[in-house]
Amino acid sequence: MGRSRRGLLTAHGRNPVWGSLSVGAYDFSVDTNVLYVDAANNRVGINKSNPSQALEVYGNVKCGGISSSTIQQYYQYANESAPIGVWCYKREATGYEHAAVVTGCQLGINMWNAWDGSTYGRGAYCIVRATEDWDDSSYGTKYEIWTTPNGSTTNSLALTVEADGDVTFAKGLGIGSMAESAAGNSTLFV
Repeated sequence: MGRSRRGLLTAHGRNPVWGSLSVGAYDFSVDTNVLYVDAANNRVGINKSNPSQALEVYGNVKCGGISSSTIQQYYQYANESAPIGVWCYKREATGYEHAAVVTGCQLGINMWNAWDGSTYGRGAYCIVRATEDWDDSSYGTKYEIWTTPNGSTTNSLALTVEADGDVTFAKGLGIGSMAESAAGNSTLFV
């Protein structure tokens, strides 16, 4: 392997080439699929050698620099036929093997973190979980909202929308057909 230096490309010990790397109309990859450029379709894959979108990442992503002005720019182009949003795709897998999600699997999370002066703390988050093993006819899910009470740094479950539409609150009240909440309190029927 060659050494890295700014502006210098060395390929497997061969003579160095100074300047920019351009692959033109050809596909390009680094370490098979760590970084893959599909030149014909103008797509980039990270840990994915056959990306189906402009950018497709297989694995966790951490990003920063998203501001309200950036979100506002996206919002301006949203309409009923092309809504703006975050699309999450989840599968159970070992390596690159696909498998259906199972009961309890966390399908996605939206998290709000903020700086407390010394570290980032998690203020609140929402989770979508599978409530059954998924197959081509069963997509049961529930939605949870977790918050942090005043004077605390510990998140607690505040509200759950169950797969059947019942809503339960942390204080034991609920909306729907359940006779009792998990805490043993009566459910409020509406």
